[in-house]
Amino acid sequence: MQQRRNVPSTMNQFFAAVSSTCCSSFVGYPLDNLKTRMQAYHFKSIKNCTKESLKKEGISGLYKGISIQLGVVSFVRTINFTTYEHSKSFLSFINHHLTKCFLSGFCSGSIASLITCPLEIAKIQIQLRMMMMEREKVVIQEVNPMRCLINIAKTKGLFGLYRGYSWHFVRDSVGLAVYFSTFEAGKKTLFEKSGNEWKGPLRFLSGGLAGLTSWMIVYPIDLIKTKYQKEIFRKFGVTGFYSGLQAVLIRVVPLHAISLYVYDTVLELLG
Repeated sequence: MQQRRNVPSTMNQFFAAVSSTCCSSFVGYPLDNLKTRMQAYHFKSIKNCTKESLKKEGISGLYKGISIQLGVVSFVRTINFTTYEHSKSFLSFINHHLTKCFLSGFCSGSIASLITCPLEIAKIQIQLRMMMMEREKVVIQEVNPMRCLINIAKTKGLFGLYRGYSWHFVRDSVGLAVYFSTFEAGKKTLFEKSGNEWKGPLRFLSGGLAGLTSWMIVYPIDLIKTKYQKEIFRKFGVTGFYSGLQAVLIRVVPLHAISLYVYDTVLELLG
């Protein structure tokens, strides 16, 4: 029987997750914002969406809601990575490494979705506030993320914070399963071929590949979570399920390359 692997300390994982979140958020958050806008409103291209957003809200508009990303997401990523590492240790009886990584990632996403679902609902409302006021002629008071969550709970109850949770669960569990297993497969393959000579760049490349692969698979689920399935298909056909994908494809490679590179490197440095 295999020995259980050593699991990095929670403190080390926390520092690694915070470092990862801060470095990747400033690069990827504006594109995440554009992705949300393109999902909610059918823009012709990412160029049109960017142009309209910058014209009406400026560059600061693309960073609305980032406080959730920097604050709470660091905590969520700590849960993601901690659950992933402990799951791998618990599943040490599984001999196939990538199967173990896939199942551990699934467990990680399943648990984290309970926290991330309400936060994402608040983030989306903050990101879309200006656009909803202009296009739908409604008045929406500007609020911070915590106030937004409280308002949703007051008007729609606690269940309002988990609207679309089933899709959120599928996206996060399957997404992280593919994400972690692809990252581990990429590292293993590339490290074996090159040794440790290009360890940093190859880790960066594996992270980008992991983000790209997982989002290509779960993106339609992410879109369904934002809009009603029948409405998308009726209005835009099958291609409607990939509305906003341009922003995601531009975002995921540098975002996840930086994220996993920083996390893995900091964790290695902390020992």
